[in-house]
Amino acid sequence: MCPEEDSASVEWARQKDENWVNKDITSLEFVENIFKLMNWNRECRYKVLGRVANSDQGLCMLFDLEEAIMFTPKPQEYADPLTGEIEKKTDEILPGYL
Repeated sequence: MCPEEDSASVEWARQKDENWVNKDITSLEFVENIFKLMNWNRECRYKVLGRVANSDQGLCMLFDLEEAIMFTPKPQEYADPLTGEIEKKTDEILPGYL
């Protein structure tokens, strides 16, 4: 496991009271590298499941990026199912989020 100060270090979760709380990964450089390596579509979102594993250097997180679930983007405009009115897309993925 790399020390916290190491540039390769990424904090995936933190302990709050007795529970572990997941953290959002917002490192733009980290996210961009994953998108490039996996040839992922920058217009889509992806969900990647991970698991904790033991290594010679301690605990680590393993992710099978090839099993990522892709979410296609919503159209910029869509018909509201209740009113039939044309609505503009309002949700936005912030830079650095998967």
